[in-house]
Amino acid sequence: MRPDARESLATRVAHLLRALDAQVSAIDNDVPAEHLAQEIGRVSLTTDAVSGADAVVLLTDHDDVDHQLVEREARWILDCRNRLSGTNVELL
Repeated sequence: MRPDARESLATRVAHLLRALDAQVSAIDNDVPAEHLAQEIGRVSLTTDAVSGADAVVLLTDHDDVDHQLVEREARWILDCRNRLSGTNVELL
């Protein structure tokens, strides 16, 4: 059974960001596309995707995420899982 993100906190945060007119993309291969809201695009975790974002919000704790790439390439990170460190990281 695949995870259902429709009622997850990550989905709630994404909707709140969208309400502020933010462009929101998700990187989570565990969640089926039909469980993502239409206005939330799915992107692959690449250097271009991370460096092109104004901010990265780490809401889930997946071991298959390249955290070093995120730390190195993101302009600003809100880490809600206490996984990252650096001058561009703020912990929640």
